[in-house]
Parts: sequence; C-alpha cells; structure tokens
Amino acid sequence: LYKREYRLDEWEKEINAVYALEPGNRRVRLTRAEMLTRKHDFATAAAIYREFLKVNPGDADALYGKAALLFRQNRLQESEACIKKILAADETHTAARLLYARIFRQGMKNREWKREVLAAMKHGANDADTRAAMGNMLIKGEGNLKEGLLHIHEALRLDPYNIAANNLLGWGYGLKDYSRFDDAPGPGNDSNVVKRTEQANRFLTEGKYPEAERTFSRILENSPGCIPALVGKGTALYYMGKHRESIRCFFKLLKRAPGYGLAHYGIRTN
Repeated sequence: LYKREYRLDEWEKEINAVYALEPGNRRVRLTRAEMLTRKHDFATAAAIYREFLKVNPGDADALYGKAALLFRQNRLQESEACIKKILAADETHTAARLLYARIFRQGMKNREWKREVLAAMKHGANDADTRAAMGNMLIKGEGNLKEGLLHIHEALRLDPYNIAANNLLGWGYGLKDYSRFDDAPGPGNDSNVVKRTEQANRFLTEGKYPEAERTFSRILENSPGCIPALVGKGTALYYMGKHRESIRCFFKLLKRAPGYGLAHYGIRTN
C-alpha cells in the first residue's frame, strides 16, 4: 500500500522493520533491494542481486531488479543484457518488456519501442503500467489520442496513483472541453468569494502557503465544488509538505471534474 501510494518513507520504514525480523527472507531481501535502488544506494542493492544470481544465474526476479538498477544508472547495454536473459526464459515477462521499451524509447529506436509495448500488452492487459505505456505509445508514437486515452483511463481505473498515466493527463492530453469549468469560484459565487479567491492566489504566488490554504479552505466551506479553490488548496498543501492531504484534495477535484488535467498533475507531483 505504501509503495502504491508513493509514501516512500513509510514504505522504507516497514521494509526495514520486516528485514530486521526476517533478514533471510527472499521476498523481503528483493523488496529491500528495490527500495535501495530507488534511494540510489546502488552498491548495496547490487550486492543483494549479486548474491541471488550467484546461486541461480537465471533468477528472473534478481535479473529484473538488476536491469532496473542499471537502467537508473544509464548503463543501458548492461540493462538490456539482463532483460534478454529474462525474455529468453519467459517471453511473457511484462515488466521486462516495459523496461526494454523504455530503453528503446530513450535510444530513439521507435520501431523497437512500439514492438515491446505491444508485446507487453499481449500478456499484461490487466496491468496498470502496461496500459499506461500503451496509451503513451498510441498518443505520442501514433498520434492516436482517442484510443490512447482509453488505455490511460483504464490504467487509472486499475491504479488511481499510476504515475505515468497521471503524468500524461497532467500535461494536458485530453478530449474534454474544459470551457464549461469557469474560472470563477463556482457554486455560491459572489464578489466576496471572488475577492477571497484572488487573495488566496496572491498568498500562493508570494509563498505564504498556510495563509493560502486557510483562505481556500474558507471558500470551500461554502462552495465545496469550487475548482479554483480545490486546485489552490491542493497546491498550498503540497508546498507545505502535507502530501497525503494534497493528494486527497486533488482526488476530490477529480470527482468534481473527471479528467481535469491539473488534478492529475497534482497527484503525479505529490
């Protein structure tokens, strides 16, 4: 749960607690290596994978972990070598296909990139990362916005926190016309509310985040569906370091305005 919601400090704390109890547990050791890779403690993570591969050179979990580590270090040829070993034994390994696709995309080998995404999709249609990769490929590689967005929204149905899908929608890809979402505060609109919204936005631009958050909250007491206030409050909470509260605010905004790009951007940024 912590990993899925990108609560990485809590994730690390739980992993370390379990590792202290079961230092020899295979799953715990592999998860710890993944966590260390995300923290850029590459040497310690690599040592864990090396131990597994010494016992079994074909260990797919350790090979994938090592490939992901090497990719983060931009050692793409070495990462690709690990992926090839995985796929030689199991061509349905979806995560390996997606990582391979990222290597090709980074190298501007677009034909191979598309090939690997399609291969991943063949076996991983119920995986959020696969759906997000497919949507990204259709939109950016094929110019097929309509079909691509179907995959992006399916990725978010499978995993509302999926960073790739939220990132794509956060950068403005969408088919909905947002002109119906007035820049005015929304229900209960009056001149005082407009003035308070303007004041709250000034607090934001001046870096007075607690004042901004309090002002937006007062607006939302009377106008709970006010889009500018929800955006502003979520933004202020983010800069205050209150990421869980910020994410809840942006999810509330998505209930009010499904597909709203700034909400997805807020979730992705948190």
